[in-house]
Amino acid sequence: MLPPPLSLVRVSRRLSGAAFFDYSPDKIHFKGVVMSANDNRISSHILPTSATMLGVCVTAISLVRLMHAGTVGVYIDKLLAMDSVLFVICSVLSFAAVRRGDRGAKQESLAESIFLGALILLGLASILMALEIK
Repeated sequence: MLPPPLSLVRVSRRLSGAAFFDYSPDKIHFKGVVMSANDNRISSHILPTSATMLGVCVTAISLVRLMHAGTVGVYIDKLLAMDSVLFVICSVLSFAAVRRGDRGAKQESLAESIFLGALILLGLASILMALEIK
């Protein structure tokens, strides 16, 4: 990868004797890797994590079905299904926030709130599963 043009380089610092940072108004160049200014926003972390948690919910629904947990299993099943829907909504909102850039603060905040609520529901479902295992 070619180094950035000299006109974009604002400040160069030597850190820990080996790393070079080159700052420009919209991009950070770190050892040849270009990161945009939005890479440190919470949406870029919520998106892959909520997609992973969706997979965890689907796996847990399968485990509940295999456990034959009875009446409590039906409630755990429904709780995990609602949790899956919340993680899908969270993924869509965080994707929209990443796409909108600086204008996506409202979607990012909503995605963060839904993500935390969905994590709490997942924790509750896991506690119920643990109590149901004999």
